[in-house]
This record gives sequence, structure tokens and C-alpha cells, in this order.
Amino acid sequence: MLFYIYNNIILFMLEHDHLDTADLLIQKLTYYFNQQEKDYYHRARLFNLHGLALFLQGKKEIGLSLIKRSNLISCLSEHSSTFINNEKNYLSKYLTANELKNVFDFY
Repeated sequence: MLFYIYNNIILFMLEHDHLDTADLLIQKLTYYFNQQEKDYYHRARLFNLHGLALFLQGKKEIGLSLIKRSNLISCLSEHSSTFINNEKNYLSKYLTANELKNVFDFY
């Protein structure tokens, strides 16, 4: 439950250009999950959140790399195509068509 609350707050902060606050929350969430057993879904989501935050801060290359890593984990752990499409739709608010193609180019 903690993850979903943080996830929604972080996305809200990113959408409203509160990048420093989003970054701080990502750091706290990352620290929490580093103390837990391996949980691929939440780790993938953290890569996605961190990547999007970096991308919006102008660190596009590393941001896109983390987003792609997140998507690859989702693909390899056999998330449904609906989940992947939802990710594409959400990211299309921020990424160009070429950037979207790049971060989902692992099939």
C-alpha cells in the first residue's frame, strides 16, 4: 500500500513540476525497497518513476535508460499487454514518438 500512495504522489508532483519533491520521495521509496526482499514489480516501477523524474529534469539519456529498464522487466516478468499499453499511453504525455519507440524496443 505504501508504494501505491508514494507512486501517486510522485506522479502528481512530476505532472505539476515539483521535481525536487518528487526526487526526494523517490529516494525515500528506493531506500525502503532496498531494505526488502527482491520485488521485481516495485523495483521496475521505481526505475520508471526515477527515469521519468530524471527525464523531466533534463537528464534525458539516463532517464530514458531507466524507463527502458523498467519496461524490459515488465515484459520479462510477463505483465499483460494492457499494462504495457497503459505505460505507453502515460509516457506519451512526456516522450516523443521516437523516445517511446526506443524505451519499448526490446521485442
